[in-house]
Amino acid sequence: MKKDQMRSSDRLYKEYSEHEFKNIVVDETQEPELAEFVKRIQEKGPKFSIYSIDQLDYFAQRIYELRKN
Repeated sequence: MKKDQMRSSDRLYKEYSEHEFKNIVVDETQEPELAEFVKRIQEKGPKFSIYSIDQLDYFAQRIYELRKN
């Protein structure tokens, strides 16, 4: 992922607004935390303040990678 000035939460809001994570397929056995994050956001909307910066960084990077594939 290219590093730029966009914070992870901003990137996640942008990703969510474009497709609501509908095209993101996460293997629940390999990445249960990411799978739960995607499911929660799809069901309850984008509320990222309950996650740590490290978690958001990880989620943003993985969602970018998964979307790219």
